[in-house]
Amino acid sequence: GAGLPEVRVLTVARDEGSLIRLCWREGIDVIGPFTNPPFGKFPMPWLGYLFDFQHRHLPQFFTAEAIAGRDSLFRRMLEMADTVVVNAADVKRDCAQGFPGLEQRVVALPFSAAPKPEWLATDPAATRRAYGVGERYFIVSNQFWLHKRHEVAIEAFAEVAREEPGLELVLTGATDDPRAPTRLADIEALIERQGMTGRVHILGLVPKLDQIALLRGALAVVQPTAFEGGPGGGAVFDAVALGVPSLVSAIPVNREIEDHVTRYFPLDDVPALAAAMREMLRAAPRAATDPQALIAAGAARRTAMGRAIWQAAAQAMDHARTARGVRA
Repeated sequence: GAGLPEVRVLTVARDEGSLIRLCWREGIDVIGPFTNPPFGKFPMPWLGYLFDFQHRHLPQFFTAEAIAGRDSLFRRMLEMADTVVVNAADVKRDCAQGFPGLEQRVVALPFSAAPKPEWLATDPAATRRAYGVGERYFIVSNQFWLHKRHEVAIEAFAEVAREEPGLELVLTGATDDPRAPTRLADIEALIERQGMTGRVHILGLVPKLDQIALLRGALAVVQPTAFEGGPGGGAVFDAVALGVPSLVSAIPVNREIEDHVTRYFPLDDVPALAAAMREMLRAAPRAATDPQALIAAGAARRTAMGRAIWQAAAQAMDHARTARGVRA
């Protein structure tokens, strides 16, 4: 119904010979996106994909070898791909700054948050009860990586919770970080120091539908991250799809979705996040969102994404014709 061509999805073992045979057999015009460039010259137009430049923005979290490896991979991708897709305009700017002149074939895909119908059938009340969570809570749904800044959310919550009996904070997501072996213990110790034991729930990884139900029941999603490859990261992506308020760090990539974010706060600013939380608590209870309206809004965003992908594919075919004489 979006007015776009239908797309068949085919799977094949990732080796160049199998891919080439599949493309010839199925009459495929363009292939990708690849996260690693093919070996040697590829006989048809292809799309590449770059995730983010975290190693340039937060080099303290990477070894010198890892930084060099990422830079080498990114340069090869930008030089070899007929078109490269990225999740944010901020990543495209990083391509231009890191590899001047190689960003010309980079396409930043639009924000495409959309709910799945089964998400809207979840039961937030039953799910929070199953996890021992109260009626009033904020939620952070991030892996416990250092750059996600869980400390900021916990400290801001503690400041507000001392004034608000019954208020709780829910943390979902994998609780380890290979760069910080004591990450979970450090977070637990911070919660204890703040006097919030029993009011901050570390749930770890939970089934996706449970996480969605908890998001739907929250006062707001809190996203204190210091870095993302796509606007807002996964938690805000889901929150927008579900019509859930969000309190988001004001880093450049997150600013790309200003129309969808409830409130921004400066990175690592605990008092500002606490003020945003208080504002949410003072706000009138949010009205129930029409599921059909959420589905329609998501479909519109997905249509825009589909058009961008088709344009990227067309650009890849044009480049292959002019640069390599590929028949496309």
